[in-house]
Order: sequence, then C-alpha cells, then structure tokens
Amino acid sequence: EVFQTIAPVFSKDECETIVAEARKIITEGLEREKNSNEKSEDEYARTNSQLGEARVSTMPQTNKWLTNTMRDKLLPLIESRFGGGDGSNPIRADELTLHDALVIGYGYFGCPTQSQPIHRDTSIVSLNVALSPSTDYVGGGTYFDGFDGTAIQNEQGRVLCHAGGAMHAGYSIEQGERWVLVLFLLAKNAPQLARRCHARGVRALQRGNIDEAESALKAGLTVSPNDHLLHKDLGRVYMAQEKRELAKVEFEKSNEAYPLCQKTLIGLGSMLLEEGKLDEALAKFEFALERMQNKDLKDEACMQLRADGYNARFNAAYCALLCADKEADNDADGKSSRTFGLKQLPSTIERLRICIDAAPGNGQLQGMLSHAIKLLDEAERIENR
Repeated sequence: EVFQTIAPVFSKDECETIVAEARKIITEGLEREKNSNEKSEDEYARTNSQLGEARVSTMPQTNKWLTNTMRDKLLPLIESRFGGGDGSNPIRADELTLHDALVIGYGYFGCPTQSQPIHRDTSIVSLNVALSPSTDYVGGGTYFDGFDGTAIQNEQGRVLCHAGGAMHAGYSIEQGERWVLVLFLLAKNAPQLARRCHARGVRALQRGNIDEAESALKAGLTVSPNDHLLHKDLGRVYMAQEKRELAKVEFEKSNEAYPLCQKTLIGLGSMLLEEGKLDEALAKFEFALERMQNKDLKDEACMQLRADGYNARFNAAYCALLCADKEADNDADGKSSRTFGLKQLPSTIERLRICIDAAPGNGQLQGMLSHAIKLLDEAERIENR
C-alpha cells in the first residue's frame, strides 16, 4: 500500500531548517575525511557524507524536533492509513518505534545522484518527506513496482508513506538538489522474522553454504508462507541441489505470490530451456521482458535490472533461433511458409542488437545476429516467392 498526503505536513521553514542542519553535518563530515585522508580514491562513495547523507541521530536540532513531530503528526497519520479499521493487520501508533532516520541530499556537493536499485525496506512502514520544492531539481522521484513506471513526485513538506515490503526504487536527479527525509519504522509486535531469515539465507547462498541457505529460507516460510522472495531463493537453492521439480514448484509459488518479479520468470524460463521446452521457455522470457517495459535500458537503471534485461533478451533470442532452425530443418525443400521465423525473428534481431550494445566484443552475440538475419532473409524470400 502506498499513500501520499495531498497537503504539506511540514512547513517550508521546518523543511529548510532540516536541510540547513543536514548541509552542516555533511560538510563537516567531508572536511574531516579530507583532512584525515579517509576519503576513498575509488569512484564509489563509502561514507554517509560522501553519499550526501546525514543520519538524524547526528543532527541534535532535527532529532529533538522529530521526537515531537512523530508523536503529534506522523504516528497518527500512519495509524490512519495502516491501522486496519476492519480488524485486519492493525498497526497502532503506540506500537510503532523509529528504527532509523536520515536526510539525503541528492546532488549536494557533487555527491552521487545514482538511482537506488529496486528493493524492499526492512521496516514495517517507511516515510519519505520532501524537503525541497520541485522547482529546485529535475528528475528524481520514487518508483513502485506494479505501477506504470512513472516515478511519484512529492512536493515540499508532503509525505509519501508505504509498507516497507513494497518493492520500490529511487530515481536519480538530472540537475539541481533534491533533499528528502526518510524514516523507517518497526512495530513492537512484529519481529520481522521472515525478512531476517531471507537475509540469512541469501548470505549463505552467496557463500555456497547451500544446506544453511535451505534451512534459513524454509524457516522464513513457516512465518511468511506467501513471501515471493523466500520462494524464489529457495528455488535457487533447489537448482543448486539439482532438485529441478522442487525448484520449479518454488518458482511457480513465487510467481503466484508476486507476478511482477521478472527474476522468477527468468528462473522458470531457464529451467524450461534446459529441458528443451523451447516454446514454453520463450514465453517466460518474453513475459519477463514485457513486465520490465524496457526500464532496464534507462540511464538510471541499476546494474541488477540491466543484468536481468540482458539475460531475458539473450535467452529469448537463443530460444527463438533454436525454434527457427527447427522450422527450417522441417522445410528442407523450402516450399513451406516459415511462419515462426517471420513472426519472431525481427524481435530476435532487435534483442540481439541491444545485447551487443551492452557487450560489443561478444563473438557469440555477433554470430547469433548474423544467423538470425540469414534465417529472416530466407523466410521472407520463401514468403514472397
């Protein structure tokens, strides 16, 4: 669930006061790092100051102000949206606690303005307060998976409130400065066990501890049986254990729980491709690309989304070429219409060219492209004969 206030909750003066203190904290941090040679020579920022962030716990004036504001304004606002008036999943203001809070200055002092990859928060509820007027910057905003791809823009003083489990991403700004106050809240009666189990399982999977990963992910599913990420990564565990049928079940459960996850579709497609079920595999890869809506090609797209798009396009092209080859083999005398090739090869060629743009030195891609063009030429010649 995502909610946005239609009127400012914070005044212009309050927003400007928070930004002023955050600027001071970030500037002092950068100066300390410069004098102590703490700043990394790498292109990636690694401290809060280098990221253009100031934790509210280091901002005495804002920290004191936020304590009263949480009690008087924000907690009642959250309860009014997530309180479960119908008795379902109630969140009461007196059960909420502030887990973390930070002020982010996109574009400040040359700090990075990269987009944040799509993710979910570890909070029960997250708040995003716009501290800058929209006239101060170009771009930016918050994208939520399942929406039409348009980032939600917030005017100064207004609050964007969403469930921590909602998959979302932050778009980078193109120019100017954009300041936001981000708050992460937990509930005393919700220990977040499923997410902790998922994090532990993913870490174990990354280290190659497959049995530990399986145990952690299964434990998470006992308290959150519809969590799509737990099912998806348990599917990855079963793939690593070569338990293909169990993996397929978990991928399908993940897809049912959260149909917008392209990773699950790519996983299912890869399994079907290995089984030689080319038509079914191609359908999964194409469905994944349809859901992505070319968002992976945008400048602000994160590396993981770009990787998903590359994998889906490459595998879709590979499936299509195998199917087109099979069609051509069944038409050795060149008398039958190449229906599949005429329909699929133009999009296959386009996908391969996009992949080549990402990996221009890949000889396999160049060979696949040449073969696809040859097959399409043959199909068009037969059709026009």
